[in-house]
Amino acid sequence: DNPVRLRYGRDLFAQMGVHVRAELASVTDPIILSDEHGDVGVYGIPYLHPDAVSEELGAARSHESVLSAVCERVTEDAAERGLARTVVSAHAFITEATASESEMDIRVGGISDTPAHVFDGFNYVALGHLHGPQSVRLKDSETTLSYSGSPLAFSFGERDHEKSVTLVDIDEHGATSVTRTLIPVQRPLRQVRGELSDLIAMGVEEPPELRDSFTKVVLTDADRPESPMERLRAVWPNTLQLDFEPDVSLGSDADGVRDLHGVTDPGEIVAKYFAHVTGQELDPDRQRVIDAAVEAASQQEVNV
Repeated sequence: DNPVRLRYGRDLFAQMGVHVRAELASVTDPIILSDEHGDVGVYGIPYLHPDAVSEELGAARSHESVLSAVCERVTEDAAERGLARTVVSAHAFITEATASESEMDIRVGGISDTPAHVFDGFNYVALGHLHGPQSVRLKDSETTLSYSGSPLAFSFGERDHEKSVTLVDIDEHGATSVTRTLIPVQRPLRQVRGELSDLIAMGVEEPPELRDSFTKVVLTDADRPESPMERLRAVWPNTLQLDFEPDVSLGSDADGVRDLHGVTDPGEIVAKYFAHVTGQELDPDRQRVIDAAVEAASQQEVNV
């Protein structure tokens, strides 16, 4: 995320208990929390673009190399401060985690993710970037890594997520326990698929709580219906997305090229193309429109 935008009000935010760490220099500036067992250092690692920081860190041009170098700095800083318990908050895509369709692509040079073992040695790692709440366990390690996930769904690909807030307890030995509290959802997301007439009939019969959901509709009609969104919103007023995926069996591109071999008539070419992409023959009305268009184009060429 853009460091200039993030850090513009950090001094003001800090007075209210909101601490922003937006650049490389801030990774060794922890927030120190204390309990009856001593201090806990909370380190923030922002999203660090390898092209921007790899030279300064002496690291390779990859997220894994950059984060490894930064974690070494954090570990050294914690040792100098005498911190036995450390928490890291990082913006990263961990290899073992599950992504969603709505997250920004952070690939650099084809290397986008970071193995979880980069964070080995910290008591808890609070991760950001992925929208689905999930935990990643390290083998033979006491380190716990978790994505809290986004508080709201950002795409219909997240319709099955259980959005939550993560509460982490750290005992005197640094052992952690994670509790997730579900966030109430005012309008759930759902996706329905089928022909328009069938979906409208289904919507009319549904209970009101389902009709109030934010809905994505995938229409499978062979022909695109007239005013589909308006008709859908008459039964599902919160329809937000409409896709068309006709249930037709299409031939391969190679088959389509073979079908056109030796064909020179423009009207026939259009008809074969229509059959290839829709799985249907041109009906008489469409054929008349195509014939008229070809005739008009031919007359224009003659006049020129």
